[in-house]
Amino acid sequence: MHEGRKENSLVWDESGLELLKSSPMYPIYTKGTNIDWRLTDENEVTRYSIGQELHEAGYSHYLAFALPFSDGTFKALTIQTKSAEGFSNGHAVFIGQLVPHVAAVVEHYSQQRLAQMRQAFELASIT
Repeated sequence: MHEGRKENSLVWDESGLELLKSSPMYPIYTKGTNIDWRLTDENEVTRYSIGQELHEAGYSHYLAFALPFSDGTFKALTIQTKSAEGFSNGHAVFIGQLVPHVAAVVEHYSQQRLAQMRQAFELASIT
């Protein structure tokens, strides 16, 4: 795992689905909606279940961008800052312009990883 990169997995049972519904990932995965979430406003902190944890860790602004994949699904790119001012509109626009390019790269590596997992599974079932 690269420093600064965090990968999460979620068990898709009833409690996992409830956790997803209370997270900023839900509108991204279900509708492709980007999230611009200011954590400096106490009323906004409780908007999603992870808000208090982010706020206590000192984060002031959370951006999440929907990454459109060729199969019609969405994945997410999230960026947070501890800067008191948060991200400027210019930052958000710039990052948003990168989304199609980032999505293509992420999809490529996701497909590559799936192919490697499939190959490992097939080799394991042969032996």
